Amino acid sequence: EPQMVKFPGAQDQVQKDDWIYIMIHEDVEVTEETALMQQKGQEARKDGVEIWLEFDWFEFPEHCVGATLKDIMLGGKFGINAHFVARNAPLEEDIDKTDAIDSPRASGLEDASQNPSAIIFVEVSAQTRIQQGDRALVCRVPDRLTGRSFSILTDEVLEPLFEETIFRERLSLQEEGKWTAWKRMCEGAAVPA
Repeated sequence: EPQMVKFPGAQDQVQKDDWIYIMIHEDVEVTEETALMQQKGQEARKDGVEIWLEFDWFEFPEHCVGATLKDIMLGGKFGINAHFVARNAPLEEDIDKTDAIDSPRASGLEDASQNPSAIIFVEVSAQTRIQQGDRALVCRVPDRLTGRSFSILTDEVLEPLFEETIFRERLSLQEEGKWTAWKRMCEGAAVPA
């Protein structure tokens, strides 16, 4: 039975018949390092298979709003590897045009003024701050035999994030003082809806 390593580390070794999924950014500033990575990506395309990825999503629970992905340790503590956040696009007057529209990692924003219910997709990093209504997009895993994808999000995977008691335990926030400090930090950092 094949197993998936969600967060490969230095101790993991590539073995015969392993599949490696790599997200290649072709819109990055060209440096010697990125040029080498793009070259490796082109070489991999000779032997590899290019696929269109599909995503499942979940809306972050209220107790995560205002925190960063680093704060909640989404991957390390909850085993969830989010690649993008789907976010309600701000109203035109709220858009910081120097930050958001020119960002190659925020797509869909240029249509926000024509469609007030537009969604933008933001590539996540540890510093991505969760806003009210944000949805995490998690890549589905392609099946090697059928080509179809399957979800890695299950109730069992999501329960520790959504169930406040388990969430607090995973982040060592069981003491009321720590939980109160967490809520203050989140409320102070939350972006108004």
